[in-house]
Amino acid sequence: MSGKPRLFLLDAGPVIGLHEMGLWHEVLQRAEVMVPSIVADKEAVFWDDGEGAGRRIDLRADQKAGLLRIECADAVDVAAALG
Repeated sequence: MSGKPRLFLLDAGPVIGLHEMGLWHEVLQRAEVMVPSIVADKEAVFWDDGEGAGRRIDLRADQKAGLLRIECADAVDVAAALG
């Protein structure tokens, strides 16, 4: 464990909102962030930059960089991950 607070984002809304505000990578630095695989692969795929352009979100790249945990789990596995 990293000593950082754990943050389990169960929905794409916070992921997209943090990208829109430019805070996503700051949160990744300050917390151990986890998201369900469905959020990473199907729901949080782009954000609107306010000028009509959709910007891609690549959570798998953050995972590969060791900044994010992506969990593929049922409710029992999620409860165990949260300790």
